[in-house]
Amino acid sequence: MSATAPISEPRKGLTRSLLSWGILIAFVAGVEWWLGWDALLEPWGNLTVTQLGVALSLLVASYWLRAWRVRDYFHEELTGRFLPTFRLATLHNLMNNLLPMRAGEISFPVLMQRYFAIRPARSISVLLWFRLLDLHAILMIAAGAILVGIDAPGWFWPLWLAVLPLPFVIYRLRTYGVNWLESKRQANNSSANGGGWLTEKLTVALNALPNASGPLWRAFFWTWANWLVKLAGLAWVLQALLTMPTSAAWLGAIAGDLTTVLPIHAPGGFGTYEAGIIAALLPFGLNAEAVAIAAINLHLFLLASSLMAGVLAWLITVKPIR
Repeated sequence: MSATAPISEPRKGLTRSLLSWGILIAFVAGVEWWLGWDALLEPWGNLTVTQLGVALSLLVASYWLRAWRVRDYFHEELTGRFLPTFRLATLHNLMNNLLPMRAGEISFPVLMQRYFAIRPARSISVLLWFRLLDLHAILMIAAGAILVGIDAPGWFWPLWLAVLPLPFVIYRLRTYGVNWLESKRQANNSSANGGGWLTEKLTVALNALPNASGPLWRAFFWTWANWLVKLAGLAWVLQALLTMPTSAAWLGAIAGDLTTVLPIHAPGGFGTYEAGIIAALLPFGLNAEAVAIAAINLHLFLLASSLMAGVLAWLITVKPIR
């Protein structure tokens, strides 16, 4: 049994890789068979230069905000080095958009070590905390869009506001949380039940919290600013491609982004990204084919903008810190 165990993980990785590329091939063939790529790209001719300019400006602004969050959190090391930080954050975003199963995340600690001599042990823990802040923000924005879309009773909003400061509650209770997670991890190890992966990741994230509340407040602000600006840009494109309520456009943009956390998806997220948008928009009574066309075009816009930003960021000269 032990002799074959080391082979299982490479096989599992190969299976996921083949499945991911299979999804991509099936997606390209399915689009050609169902819609045809000529018909798919036709809606872009109806968009004005102003509409595209607004959308691109919002996405570029989100890249700037994402970079500033990193610079602000590591202010001692990165003060006066915003352009290299922008290059790092933009390339990190590009890798996440292109590579399947969040494989692009590894670029963050690699580039932090290369550009700023910040050890992976520290950068990975901060990245994990950033991702928890991202998840909280995007779920809260999604809940807000749903409440607006269904015209929820007024008493729903106090519940929404009660969950809003959750990161600060975690910050105040982090010592108790670390102790509880540590005891849980030891219990899992002693009982050999497994399940310690999530416990370990949460412990790392809690230990990455700053000693003062100021950096946490600023990270919270930059996280929300980034997501509001980015989702506004994507929702703007969706509404330009297909007439729909504003709340529906926001939910579609959010649903597409949330699919990136799935364990298996194709390179570039093709197929799963569109499926998330379609699942969010069909309950609004929109035509399925029109929704599919808008979803695919939104994804192409997102990838094209991140690729252009990545190319421009690559031109920024970085002098590594030794």
